[in-house]
Parts: sequence; C-alpha cells; structure tokens
Amino acid sequence: MLRRLEDALADGDPVRAVIRGTAVTNDGSGKVGFTAPGVDQQTAAITEAWAAAGLEPSAAQYVETHGTGTELGDRIELEAASAAFAGGDGTGTGTGVGIGIGSVKSNIGHADAAAGAAALIKTILMLENATLAPTVDVTSPVPALRESPLRLVTEAEEWPDRAGLPGWRA
Repeated sequence: MLRRLEDALADGDPVRAVIRGTAVTNDGSGKVGFTAPGVDQQTAAITEAWAAAGLEPSAAQYVETHGTGTELGDRIELEAASAAFAGGDGTGTGTGVGIGIGSVKSNIGHADAAAGAAALIKTILMLENATLAPTVDVTSPVPALRESPLRLVTEAEEWPDRAGLPGWRA
C-alpha cells in the first residue's frame, strides 16, 4: 500500500521504501508518435523527479526502465536516461562501472496497466535484499548502451551500497 510517510509512521505501519520524488510530463506535439514518448520530455521528467527528491542524478546506482523491447521505445528510453544520468565520472556512480538498468518486463512479461506497480515492487525487493536482479532473455543490448553511463544488469549482483541511499529505511 502506498501511504504518506508521516501517516504510515504515525500508525506504526512498516515502511518498506520511501518514494522521495516524482514527476510527470506531457510530450504534446514533441513526441515521436502517438504511442512513443519524446526524448527531451522523458529526460526532463527524470531530472525533475530527482530534483524533487533532493538528489543529484549522478548519484544513481540503478534505474528500473519500462523496457519496451522495441527498437524505437528502448532507444528513446536509453537516450533520455543517458542524458539525465550523465555526469561525474561518466558513469554516474563514481565506481567506473556504470549505472545498472533493468526491466521487470523481461522477467514477468508485459503487465499492461500493472507495469509500473510491478517495477516498483521489484525495485523495493531489490533494495530489501541488497541485490540487483538480472534482466533475463537479452542476447545483446542495444549498441547505444556502449556510449552510455548505463549498463544492463544481466546477472544477479550484490547491491551493498543500497543502504547508503538517502531515504532508505531498513
């Protein structure tokens, strides 16, 4: 259940994760097509959400993507996330290994209207277990990933730094 943090704490509810910032956007006539977003507005939504959270995008360690599995959709999402998370040492993490990306869609299939909820649940479980879950059934990531601060998570990885994320509650 999603609740305001102060209400959950006041009622003694367990808090599994805290959403510190959100943003929405509308591509209007600037989007690629009726069903595909535009890079500029998607980049703006990412940076606005991080600003609302009081965080620098260059501090990102992992990004859960929509992962359409289409050449157009994945390219747009990758380009927008790359622009939003570029910075620092070029990896966004300060580690030189890149910001991990993945999509729950490869694990459970297309969830339609529940896709966002499934992605949120996956991310919370990864935080709780200090493990980045792999994106399965990917034989080769899109070539644009090579010039990106992002890297596809293809096998389970420890995520020990997750406890240091601002807003994380164990």
